[in-house]
Amino acid sequence: MRTYPTLRSCHRTLSSGGDSDKLAGGFLSGKGLRVLARDVVNTNFTLLYVIKGRCWFTCHGVRHELPPGALALRLPGVPHTVERDPDVEILEFFLVCPRALFDALIELGTIPADTTVVTPGLNQALLDRMSAWVQLLQDDDPVHPDRAIAGAHLLLVELLAGARLGMAGGLTGAMAHACRILAESVDRPVSMPGVAKAVGLGYESFRKQFRAQVGVSPKGYHIRRRIEKAQDLLMLNQYSIKETALALGYADVTAFHRQFRQVTGRSPATFRALH
Repeated sequence: MRTYPTLRSCHRTLSSGGDSDKLAGGFLSGKGLRVLARDVVNTNFTLLYVIKGRCWFTCHGVRHELPPGALALRLPGVPHTVERDPDVEILEFFLVCPRALFDALIELGTIPADTTVVTPGLNQALLDRMSAWVQLLQDDDPVHPDRAIAGAHLLLVELLAGARLGMAGGLTGAMAHACRILAESVDRPVSMPGVAKAVGLGYESFRKQFRAQVGVSPKGYHIRRRIEKAQDLLMLNQYSIKETALALGYADVTAFHRQFRQVTGRSPATFRALH
């Protein structure tokens, strides 16, 4: 059963550079407000992710419906309008990135240059990571919030990677095959050169193509799939944390704890206590 995160909203300005340097994020809810912003031009990059309700996003003259699981990319310098259904309770997640981070992600090809609406879909692990990041933003050093910036980067990459996997037709060919191999191997470590060989590519070519198409490295993708499986096992309350780690092929429980915290922002024990 999906559990919705506690509503939290906060923002922090990283320097005196104004809105373009702002790092912000949180959850918003409301009902009865139809037009949120009309023909707005932002100086920063903002994600709007719909969890409950229904919204519309107009950009470049095209009006898109945003059902739950959809993500609108509010690009800097591009006029856009956001609307809500006034009769429906909504729940949204937003993330405002500093302009420098946006420019870096554009250069890396992480943010699509020709798309303003994508669909990562809804899953509990993703909602948990959003909630963990908002808590990190609130708790991080107010002068040098390096962990919050790094967390925003990872969350953005994961959202866009999920959108790539959720697009019509999804991945095809070698990368689809690689994702299946990695997703079916959550109970053990995997040799990435071995996966490259299995899909008929040299390792460097495989690594570059995988990151370009999926949005994360093959190793990062495999770690996320393993930790998502770990979350499922922990919520069953049938296995100890050590047994969960061993079931997923972690010979070193410390490594399991470290990767779990890196992906979710919480320790396995804290995650279990909350679920």
